[in-house]
Amino acid sequence: VTTRKRPLVLVGDGGFQMTGQEICHCPRFGINPIFIVFNNSRWGMQQLFYPTAKFNELVNWSYAKMAELWGGKGYYCDSCEKLYKALEEAKNNKEFTLIEAVIAKEDLSEELLAWVKELHAQK
Repeated sequence: VTTRKRPLVLVGDGGFQMTGQEICHCPRFGINPIFIVFNNSRWGMQQLFYPTAKFNELVNWSYAKMAELWGGKGYYCDSCEKLYKALEEAKNNKEFTLIEAVIAKEDLSEELLAWVKELHAQK
């Protein structure tokens, strides 16, 4: 906020469900970050630690619709083409932007996989 630079925020759906509601304050403060919520409908990190646990599944929120309700612009992207288009439009949005990027449940970042592998090796 103090730099007046426009941030690009990358977050998983589990993390967003814990703290993402704070974006509703963006209009109040006149800021317009771009959020990309990677939606695989699960706790990806928990899935790696406890793959058979039932609590890994998340209740699926309509993140793009929530952005609209909170005064922002929301995009639902279930293809690369839609994601590219949303990013292009987001550059010109005056309000905050939330791009819901739907990914497969098993899609996990290489960084997360490597981190969990290292943790398991330390046991």
